[in-house]
Amino acid sequence: LHVKKERLAASRAGVDPVTKLLRARKLPPLKKRLMAVYRSLVTKTDSDGRVISELFMKKPTVKAYPEYYMFIKQPIDLREIRGNIKTEYSNLDELMAAVNLMVDNACTFNEEGSQVYNDALTLRQVAQDAIKRLRNAWLGPKKPRRVHGSILFQPPLLGT
Repeated sequence: LHVKKERLAASRAGVDPVTKLLRARKLPPLKKRLMAVYRSLVTKTDSDGRVISELFMKKPTVKAYPEYYMFIKQPIDLREIRGNIKTEYSNLDELMAAVNLMVDNACTFNEEGSQVYNDALTLRQVAQDAIKRLRNAWLGPKKPRRVHGSILFQPPLLGT
């Protein structure tokens, strides 16, 4: 129910969750940044207006898809990811790792080129783009720094 409310609010606002967060004048707390990425995932629609995250909200049941659990050793869904945002993830990289696991599971189990396979890849791209936008907004692009006469690139901070 809360996911449907988030989708409805986002569609009414006409602004994606990351853009809304980027309007803040200072760096928002980590949980708000994580939730903005999550909301980007659950509000993403295709050209027909179909919410592509629908199939990823809940893991397949063992009764309906017993073979899924033979192939997939670490199943995860968007509801679990949302719960982990509140309790487990301490940076954007951990959230991205969970999204990658979900996408890898979908791509392993489903045939290449299928709707589920393609939707999974789209969700990965949505998460990567959202995280990149959040990092660039407050950190800017990677800036070179000098170390013993050599130029190195400063990596982004993990907690961002």
